[in-house]
Amino acid sequence: MTPYIIVFMISIGLFALSDRVIFTQRKPVVFVAVITLCLLAGLRAESIGTDTRVYLVPIFEAAKKCHSLGEYLNSSFHAFTWTTDYVKDILELCVILPLYIAVRKDKQTNLWMAMFVFCMAFYNPSMNMMRQSIAMSLGVLGFEYWRNEEKKNAFICVFIAFLFHT
Repeated sequence: MTPYIIVFMISIGLFALSDRVIFTQRKPVVFVAVITLCLLAGLRAESIGTDTRVYLVPIFEAAKKCHSLGEYLNSSFHAFTWTTDYVKDILELCVILPLYIAVRKDKQTNLWMAMFVFCMAFYNPSMNMMRQSIAMSLGVLGFEYWRNEEKKNAFICVFIAFLFHT
């Protein structure tokens, strides 16, 4: 529990800091905040999250066999299904990044508060429902695009979100 609290505090603190630094320094600060959350998800114990044995263990095994990042991202694995999945399609970044973009697009929403709510309410469940969490993040981004009259981007996000349920 302690690592989660520490990482959440660091990440949320960096999101809060990103609103107070000059624009050119914002991207590196946000990058570290997002990567911190992604690393926490990627470095957790095998027993945390119901999808861990289905997705993460086969992905880890694929990483041990590969000799380059490109080979790793293009490697495939079977996640107890009849289909072949690819490493590049299963990342915690796919949950966090669409949410970050959606919050950034809404100028009235406080970034650090939105990420605080995500970390406290949705981060841990996202480890149990990876595909559904990615779909919901894309749905939130699609909704924000719709609110900003960017209908084409909204439809693209929602369409991709639906594909995660097949």
